[in-house]
Amino acid sequence: MTICRQWLEPRGEQAALVNALQEGSGAVALCAENSVAWLSADFSCQESGRVCVPLPHFFTPSQMQWAFESAGVGTLLTDQPDAPLWRQCGFTVCAA
Repeated sequence: MTICRQWLEPRGEQAALVNALQEGSGAVALCAENSVAWLSADFSCQESGRVCVPLPHFFTPSQMQWAFESAGVGTLLTDQPDAPLWRQCGFTVCAA
């Protein structure tokens, strides 16, 4: 499972995120504050054909893990990529 930082880039980079998401598998978890970047990430998931699973920051680690496993999440898009929780849940950060 991977965390992608690329979705934080300006709208012009959305095509690159769509391409990166098309190469992955499983659902895409989206855990971020509401913003233009969140909306762009959601549209990127739609364009790539991947299922988007929006998750709130207030979920406990066990709730997050349950959501990841239940939805078959393979990629996480987040505005907090360095949070220790993600590594505890088995994610690694990618540059793409």
